[in-house]
Amino acid sequence: MRLAVTGANGFIGRHVVRHLADQGYQVSAGIRAGATIPADWHDTSGIDLVRLSEKPEQFASLLDGAEAVIHLAGLAAVPKGNDAAQALQAANVDLTAALVEAAKAAGVQRFIHLSSIRAVVGSTSSTVVTDDTPPAPVEPYGRSKLESERIVATFASPDRLAVALRPPLVIGADAGGNWKRLQQLAASGLPLPFGGIANRRSYLSVQTLSEALAHLAGREWPSDLSGTYCLADPLPLALPEVITALRMGMKRGGRLFFLPGLSATRALPVLSVAANSLFGSLPVDSARFFRTFAFEPSTPLANAIEASGAQYVAATR
Repeated sequence: MRLAVTGANGFIGRHVVRHLADQGYQVSAGIRAGATIPADWHDTSGIDLVRLSEKPEQFASLLDGAEAVIHLAGLAAVPKGNDAAQALQAANVDLTAALVEAAKAAGVQRFIHLSSIRAVVGSTSSTVVTDDTPPAPVEPYGRSKLESERIVATFASPDRLAVALRPPLVIGADAGGNWKRLQQLAASGLPLPFGGIANRRSYLSVQTLSEALAHLAGREWPSDLSGTYCLADPLPLALPEVITALRMGMKRGGRLFFLPGLSATRALPVLSVAANSLFGSLPVDSARFFRTFAFEPSTPLANAIEASGAQYVAATR
């Protein structure tokens, strides 16, 4: 079976393509023209590289013969500059619209789109986010993702499945952004005053995400399962639990202590948006996805975080 993947050379895409190839799928890996790719892909028989241009017909070769497309390409954060809104529109909305139309024309049967929990809420939530939570994005990035979901929904038909997934922060040793900064902090070995932080935050390991995408794209599903689904690893964790798991993988002691007056609730008003994404709460319930698609992650989140820590240290030596 052939599966097409956009954004194949990004953090998530690299893991997804490798997982699909390991599972025996033939993967059309869509990458930007001129972008670098993992060296071993050239020697992997299950991976066909497709360089994508800016031309309207760019998706024809990517989708040729594909039964499903996994759409990972797009901007993962708000870009800087005066043209930020335009950049988000082009990357997250217009690109998705063009791919949806191309997939229809190519006879693709399943369209799996990676959206974001930011299509529903901001960086924190005092209540559990579920598939029934009314979308209320608070930033341009989240609004662009919500619009992309609406476009993907038009792919659904009695003969086609369209699924948009809403993950929280996706973690892995080679992740960027907030997770990279947290791994750097954990790897420092410094004592950290976070012992009293009692937030509850959901994460999604890139391994669980890769497994879920293969599970969706590689099987036939009733078309009435089309829709949007939250997807996170079960059981949210507090920040001290996350740092402890990272440092276990890094072979470093926890070295967390309690600082009176520092708690998630009291610290949030003075934290940056990026810090809120780690210190604040954002519990996500993915029970509907697990139940609907009979899916279960192979690795508990704490174990995935520990492995992330170990791999991060090994890669930075």
